[in-house]
This record gives sequence, structure tokens and C-alpha cells, in this order.
Amino acid sequence: MNPFLLTPRLKKASTTHYTTILQRMTHPIVPRRLFGKPIRLSSGDTLYNRARDVRENTEQQESLLQRIAALELHSDDNTYAELLDLRSQLRSLFNNRAQKAFLTVRKTFHEHGNKCGRLLANALRTHRQALYVTHLRSPQGTTVTLPKDMLDLFHDYFTKLYGLTPAPNQTAPDITQRFLRTHLRSRLTPRMRSSIEGTITAEELHEAIKRTPVGKTPGPDGLTLKYYKTCEKFLSRAWLASFNGLTEPASQIAPQTLSATITLIPKPDKDHALCANYRPISLLNQDVKLFAKVLALRIAKHMRHLIHPDQTGFMPGREGRDNTTLAINLIHAAQRPGPTLLLSTDAEKAFDRVHWPFLFQTLHHMGFGPNALRWITALYDFPTARINLNGTLSSPFIIKNGTRQGCPLSPLLFALSLEPLLQAIRANPSIHGVCVGRHTHKVAAYADDLLFFIQQPQISLPSLIELLREYGSLSNYKINMSKSEILNISIPAPLSTHIQSTFPF
Repeated sequence: MNPFLLTPRLKKASTTHYTTILQRMTHPIVPRRLFGKPIRLSSGDTLYNRARDVRENTEQQESLLQRIAALELHSDDNTYAELLDLRSQLRSLFNNRAQKAFLTVRKTFHEHGNKCGRLLANALRTHRQALYVTHLRSPQGTTVTLPKDMLDLFHDYFTKLYGLTPAPNQTAPDITQRFLRTHLRSRLTPRMRSSIEGTITAEELHEAIKRTPVGKTPGPDGLTLKYYKTCEKFLSRAWLASFNGLTEPASQIAPQTLSATITLIPKPDKDHALCANYRPISLLNQDVKLFAKVLALRIAKHMRHLIHPDQTGFMPGREGRDNTTLAINLIHAAQRPGPTLLLSTDAEKAFDRVHWPFLFQTLHHMGFGPNALRWITALYDFPTARINLNGTLSSPFIIKNGTRQGCPLSPLLFALSLEPLLQAIRANPSIHGVCVGRHTHKVAAYADDLLFFIQQPQISLPSLIELLREYGSLSNYKINMSKSEILNISIPAPLSTHIQSTFPF
């Protein structure tokens, strides 16, 4: 959608534009006059003057640099003032040049920023070159270069990734409930629950529109955020009625609304011939993104109550450097006690593998009410997606698991689904952490990146691996053992050799 069509002065601008064209066509060109004589500035004269200015500025810069260099070699009290003056002149020269460049860039983007011209073509060319996929390698090891074959490879890979077969434990809700009752302690208070349960208001919609970044790529319907910003007065009533009505029985979001286009972002420093080394970003329709944004703003207010401070990823008021500082302090504190190590784990496709029934049961156990649960589950009622590869779309496929990257609610839902594991680790007496004063630190998390502080590894590591296995059988969480690493803090060499030969890290 062309956002210029939403400009309220489109008609006036078009009328003025065409009037100017007609005037230029019907009126002869009047040459500029200087002292009564006509002067026409040709393009050759303009280029000559510009080249002369550049040449003079370059010569002035070289002269100043040479004089400054000479004075710096033989500087004394008599030449110090002259040296300061030359440096001031050089600084003014650079400032003038930067100001001219800044004005030129502003002028260029003002004149051509909203036109299908060279500026847009150059920007798109750079973007396409960074994301263009030229070849892929199939699971059998053959290289594929034809667009259709590459699209089929991506389609098959993501169909399998987003359509994982449920494990036996996942089909038994009682096992999940038992795990949550045993390990999960976070619950919403009645006041928090009621603040999430209330009807969505026009003020919340306005706040969601205001806090959503502009300039993002639209979803399959092509409607951008500017469309909703411009037409908010006309759309808000229908929008509120549609999404508030999801709490009624048998209501759901239309399948077309839940469709998404997946754009592929190559992971840095990876083999881009493999489908697994591309990050799938879901381009959702803007009305669904605003609905998810409203829910995210509501839930974000209570995340600090539900999520332990050890989790800093996507948490309001927390930063990743908090855990970095904690890790550095614990390394110093762990030099004196018994054998200590740090274990950094890598989760395989953590966001894309989330098992929806486990997520919804976790939310229910945390105290989310029926309205909130219905709104969240409505976002996952048979959504579909298509792969965008080099501008070509694949056939749609159904998504059955995962929190979609690109959804404003996705980071919060993932953090909530991971919290049972983190609380189980903190409460497990067989997993020994680093004690500082009265506090025992066992794990630090930034979204799906986990860092464990382990003492007595002969006892702690088997218990930790068993707990990760149990949680993974319920939630689809899977640790990539080959990419997980151990950092030896104070483990003797014989014990270190034993750990490396015993555990798959």
C-alpha cells in the first residue's frame, strides 16, 4: 500500500503539482537578469563551479595539515597561538563540509524519499543483495540452485519445524499438571488478573498504535501501521468489537487474518547453504499485531511479579548486563570453595519449538483468567504461513507449535513458558549453585540463553540433565549439546577429564 494515498492533502498537492506543470508549459522561460543582461546558468557551468569549490577546499585542507604538522614538530610558546588558530580553521573547514553533506542528504531524501526512483532502487538493491539466496544444500548433500527447488526445501524444512509430532508425555495432560504443581510457584494476584481480564478499550488501542514502531514491513494484507494511525477514528469501533468478541463461545479470528509471510534472515557466521541457518521472521497482519501489542502491554506490567530476576531477556526494567555482572562476581566468589564450573547451553530453535498445550497450561496455572486465555489461544487457532524466498511465495502450510518471531507477544509468552524450568532448577536440592552470603545462584537467563553456575558437578550435572530432559519432553525444549560449553573455574585436572568424558558438553 502506498502511504502517500493516506495523506489528507493529496488532492490539494496533486492540484498544485498539475497547475505548476501547466504554467511551465504555457509560459515562456524568462531568463534571469543581472544588471539588465540575461544570464543562463548551464549545467556545465554548475559542474565547473562545484568542481572548483571541491578543489579549493581540498587544497586548503592539505595546506592547513602541512602547516599544522610543521608547527607540531617545532612547537614553542611563540608558535602555540598560531597552531591553535590553524587547528580552529581546520575544524571549521570540516564542520562546513559536514553541514553541506548533511543538507545534501536531507534534500535528497526530501525530494526522492517517497518516489520510485534511483534512491529507492539503490536501497532495495543493497537489501536484496544481503538477503538473496543463491543456492541451498539438501539433506542428502546435493546443491540446489533452481528457485522452485530452493523454495521446496524451505517449505519442507519449516513444515517439519512448525509441525512437530507430540511426544507421549505431551498427550497426557496429567503429567504436565503434575510438573507445574510441583515446580511452578508464580501466580497472579486477583487484582493483576482482573487488570488483564478487562475489556479492551479505545485508549489501549491508541497506546498500542502509538508504541508500535513505524516503517515495518506489512503482513499479507499490505496494510501498514500508517493506515491504522490515519484511520484510527473510523476503524477503532469495528476493531474493538471484533477482538473483544473473541471471548464469546465459538468465536475465532478469521484464517486469512492469522496468515503470515515468513521472511528469512541469514544468521551471521553460519553456512547459508543450510535451511537451519536462517531466522524466520513472521510478517503478521497489522490488526493482529496491534491486538498482540495490547495484550503484551497488559501482561508486561506484571512480568516482574511472575518472572524471577535471573531472567533478563525482554523483561521491562532489566538488562542483559545485569547477568553479565552477576557472572563476573560469581567467578571471583567461586575461587575459594569446592570445584566450580559454568555451563552455557544452546537451545535448538527455542521459540519455534514451544508446545502450545504446555504454554496454555502454564498460563492457566499462573492464574490467567478465561478472557486472557481465550485471547491468547485465538492467536494460535490454526495459523498459516508462506515462505518469501527472493520475492517468491511458497504454498501455505499450517503452524502447530512455536511462538512466532515478529509477534509483540511472543517474547513474553516464551519467558512465561520457560519459567517452570528455571524455578525447578532453583528448587532442586541436587543441583548445587554458588553461594554468596545467604543467596544461592544456580542459573542466569537471557531469553533462551541459559548460564548455569554449578558446584559439585558429579552430583549437579546428572540432576540438571535429567531435569532438562523431563522439561523438554513436555514443552519441546531441546538443548543442543554439541554447542553447549563448560567453563572451568576451579576444577582439578583429573575431575575435568572425567567430566569431559562422561557428559555430552
